[in-house]
Amino acid sequence: MAVRDILRRHVKMALAPLIYRYPPIALGSAVLFLWLDALYKTKHLPGAAIEIGIAAGGTCIISNRFLREIQSKREYVGVDTFGGFSEEAFAEDVKLGNDWKNFSRFSANSIDLVRKILRMHGAEDVKLLQGDISKIDRTRLPQSISACLLDVDLAVPISDGLKLIWPLLETGGIVVVDDCFVDNQGDWQALKGFRKFCGEMALEERFLRRRTSGKGRFPWGQHCICISASGTNPRINGGIAESNGAASSVGPGALR
Repeated sequence: MAVRDILRRHVKMALAPLIYRYPPIALGSAVLFLWLDALYKTKHLPGAAIEIGIAAGGTCIISNRFLREIQSKREYVGVDTFGGFSEEAFAEDVKLGNDWKNFSRFSANSIDLVRKILRMHGAEDVKLLQGDISKIDRTRLPQSISACLLDVDLAVPISDGLKLIWPLLETGGIVVVDDCFVDNQGDWQALKGFRKFCGEMALEERFLRRRTSGKGRFPWGQHCICISASGTNPRINGGIAESNGAASSVGPGALR
């Protein structure tokens, strides 16, 4: 870790009560809606809810609070390196179109800092697992998963994460994949990892699109993709996951 990142991490730890007095959510509002809707639609399932790529833990705080509000007793698990991207995975993303300027974006972090932020907001019961999703031992993960938010930005960990989570997903479970931008030269290549997984699993891709609104660079419908394990060969849709003719809604109202 660079000296600059170490200093930034210590500053964040010392000033956490000021910097993180509100949950530090980086997830876009439309994607946050899709994720909370996925948690709601899987509330009847017993498996854990898992968030992979949690940054400072803001989405964990809101999601864990939401589970309590809907009277769901599911465990909420957050997985992260707590030290930024692996150089190996990022190098592959650069080959696909990313830029090295993004490499240190999440480097000034630590599991102790995130634990402190969670405690500040009453989310100390969130279980944290430190590790690279491309290399983590599967036995460390929940053995049954009802919902997963995969927010690791890069193609390799997106593909590896989906391969790891898919066999653990309960029937009717939902996975939400963030940062799947189209033609995203110079930035995250998550979509290419998602498409690699779909190709290997023979899953059909169907993306829900919407015209760009405001100053955003990308159509919202191309930003987040949801997949469902509700059948043997689910079709993929940016707002709806369908299987065997039965639609499993994952917040299409936010994207139509």
